[in-house]
Amino acid sequence: VMGVTGAGKSSFIKLVTGDDSVKVGHSQISETKSISSYSVFIRDKKFTLVDTPGFDDDDLTDSDVLKLLVDWLSSTYKSGQKLNGILYLHRITDARMRGSSLRNLKMFKELIGDSFHKNVTLGTTCWSLVSHSTAVARETELTTSTAFWKNLISNGARLQRIPSSASDARDLVYQIASHSPSALQTQRDIVD
Repeated sequence: VMGVTGAGKSSFIKLVTGDDSVKVGHSQISETKSISSYSVFIRDKKFTLVDTPGFDDDDLTDSDVLKLLVDWLSSTYKSGQKLNGILYLHRITDARMRGSSLRNLKMFKELIGDSFHKNVTLGTTCWSLVSHSTAVARETELTTSTAFWKNLISNGARLQRIPSSASDARDLVYQIASHSPSALQTQRDIVD
């Protein structure tokens, strides 16, 4: 699970797993400082969700976060593990795609490469915090602008409004995990 700081990555993982050890930030300071994995059984299948620090962190530089991600991705790929999918979260409450969000999206696209787009789910969070019409207008802009998500979606990425119920969130994880495991461009570049 990836996205900017405060997008709801840890909250989503906690909702899906029901694991109280997942630390969720509720202050102005970001909570996730390292990469952590959490397991959950859904429909008798074991899934591993990976919580990542967000770019635009208050303690870690974007370079620090990128290094953590690249090191983790390289290590898992070397051990023979590939990812079924990535859930990339964005707050629908954000009126603008700020510089940090744009940098985050650019780094995300570079990390995954073009061939992984079909394994990406672009999720919007915080729908209950803005009017429905405002949220829909922002979602439309995200999906129709080449500066944002249009190219990802054109190449196979899916759009998803992140559910607030644990059952629906687990269903989403199950759907994401149905993709064939694949390597990210970064994994191939570094390891192969």
